Amino acid sequence: MCIIAIKHKGVKRPTKEQLEAMCAANPDGFGYMTWSKKHGLQVRKTMDAEQFKKWADEIPDRQPVVYHARIATHGSVNVRNCHPFLSDDKQWAFAHNGILHIQNERDMTDSETFFRRIAMPMLRAGYKPNDKGDFDAMVSTIIDGSKFAFMDGNGRIYTYGNYIEDNGLLFSNSSYLPYDRRWTWRDYPQLGIGWDDIEDVPDYTETDMVFDDLVERLSQDMETDPEIWEQSTAELYDKYKAYYPVSRNDFVEAFDYAQMFV
Repeated sequence: MCIIAIKHKGVKRPTKEQLEAMCAANPDGFGYMTWSKKHGLQVRKTMDAEQFKKWADEIPDRQPVVYHARIATHGSVNVRNCHPFLSDDKQWAFAHNGILHIQNERDMTDSETFFRRIAMPMLRAGYKPNDKGDFDAMVSTIIDGSKFAFMDGNGRIYTYGNYIEDNGLLFSNSSYLPYDRRWTWRDYPQLGIGWDDIEDVPDYTETDMVFDDLVERLSQDMETDPEIWEQSTAELYDKYKAYYPVSRNDFVEAFDYAQMFV
């Protein structure tokens, strides 16, 4: 499912531990997009997690940065298919966390196919992200629980989907946390602390059990049923909700978690 981490200009970069967790949970390639007055919009990619972390450490905090670590679902595991993707005119870059219900072209990822064939024609025509108009309407029809991040040629960042805010940074899911803290975030999103730091831990409820059972079922199905990767989260939600009565948002979150165990 991947992870996006967003650092607006002036915000401190992700910690070494956060970057290590991102890379460990999403090991199929790494990259970032950033902007500076000297170089404009830049994208760099690598298959080497150590190189990625070294690059991340070299970017000044005054620059905006969008980091990405990949779990492959469409397209080969190689540098070309790492996020972010840069437009031919170098005026837009794009990163994605999720699965899109579109036909990817050749060996391109579903993410790059969307960016080059759907988003870029609208951007070249003058439409803009977060315009509360046609571009947003297009995104709403296709995003289906995914998270998008665009950066333009002036370093502005545009996001779609629900992100976790942690100390000024935005994360598209909790795989930036150490493994033993990822589940805690769901129950205490406003705190971001571990079970040991909480004096009165609530009882493990029936709702928790349903959520955890759904994650286990999804992870098993992801291993045994390759067609699951071709379905949208909307289709999957319709399929599973009869057995696991959770909200659409909780289903998308369970889907994110399940991929950590595949």
